[in-house]
Amino acid sequence: MEYIELGHMKYIGLADDSRLDEGKTVYYLPHHPVFTETSSATKTRVVFDGSAKTSTNYSLNEALLTGPTIQDELLELMIRFRKHAIALVADDAKMYRQIRIHDDDKPFQ
Repeated sequence: MEYIELGHMKYIGLADDSRLDEGKTVYYLPHHPVFTETSSATKTRVVFDGSAKTSTNYSLNEALLTGPTIQDELLELMIRFRKHAIALVADDAKMYRQIRIHDDDKPFQ
C-alpha cells in the first residue's frame, strides 16, 4: 500500500492493460513480501525476483549485461569515511522508485 500511496506503483489487472490489446509483449517483475517479526522498524519489505523465468525460460538477470564493479572495497570505504571530521549519511531506500518513467517505456522498466 505504501508503494501505491507514494505513486511508485499502480495496481493493474490483466483486463486493465491496454498494451495486451495492441498485441505487445509485456513483462512484470515478480515480487513478494518478506516478514521480519524481530524488527521493530520494518516488519515487511518487498523483494523483487529478477531470477524468475519467463515463458522463454530466461530470467531478467540472465538477459541483463554484467558491468564492472563500481563500488570500492569495504576497507577503502571505511578508511575514507574516517578521514574526515564530519560525515554525512543518507537513507536511499526509496531513491530508485522515485524516478519517473514515460508510460511507453514502463513495460521495459
